[in-house]
Amino acid sequence: MSGALIVLFLRGHLEIENFRERISGIAVSQLATPKKRDKASTWIAQWLIGLTQKQFQNVLRSDAEGINGYIADFEAAIEEAAEKCHEEFGQLTMDLGFVEDPKGKRVQLDWSDIARLTTSIGSQTLAIRGSDKSMYGKLFERLVLGSVLTILGYERVNGVHPFRETKS
Repeated sequence: MSGALIVLFLRGHLEIENFRERISGIAVSQLATPKKRDKASTWIAQWLIGLTQKQFQNVLRSDAEGINGYIADFEAAIEEAAEKCHEEFGQLTMDLGFVEDPKGKRVQLDWSDIARLTTSIGSQTLAIRGSDKSMYGKLFERLVLGSVLTILGYERVNGVHPFRETKS
């Protein structure tokens, strides 16, 4: 997944004019598209603006319209991080291109691009780990917790929610 994000950044810079300035807008447009979206395109758009699905739900309340304030803060944070890196570590650039195409175009990323790329990869990592954590938690609940409660004499009753009042 991280490799795919790196290639996305490379192709974005190569194929989209002013990609650096447009990337957040492209992501927001993807999130605001009213048609049914698949998880892959939604998650990638969220990662590009430093969010996971859970953060999008909790921080923005899944409000694609209210995202503009977040984007302004996000862009400012990326630029601030880039400036601090430049002050602390000096001028740094990263050349990005396909090795198999030695005469092909290369993209030169500066601190701002690097901060945005690593933030996207960080969001992607959190999303994947969160999904794994959820999956293992559900497995734990059914296997271990269910077994322990059965040993203690409790029975599973399908279709009854323990916190809802049932009508007799």
